[in-house]
Amino acid sequence: MDTLPVVRIRPQAQAESSLLNSLPPLALYVHVPWCVRKCPYCDFNSHQAPDTIPEADYLRALQADLEQALPLVWGRSIVSV
Repeated sequence: MDTLPVVRIRPQAQAESSLLNSLPPLALYVHVPWCVRKCPYCDFNSHQAPDTIPEADYLRALQADLEQALPLVWGRSIVSV
């Protein structure tokens, strides 16, 4: 009969796992700063949409921000989008 190998969890990995479990859940909000009109409840920086929107530039900057933040949230789950 085959047996499974013994897997030992490094103390550092146990500490990291414990820390991740103790952190509050994450929520993700992606802001699009151009609106047809300003919603009365919105406190975010937003502007009426111009004739042309620099969507490609905005998406590149957004991707760069997310990639920079990734090491800070690696291993955590997002519970709300």
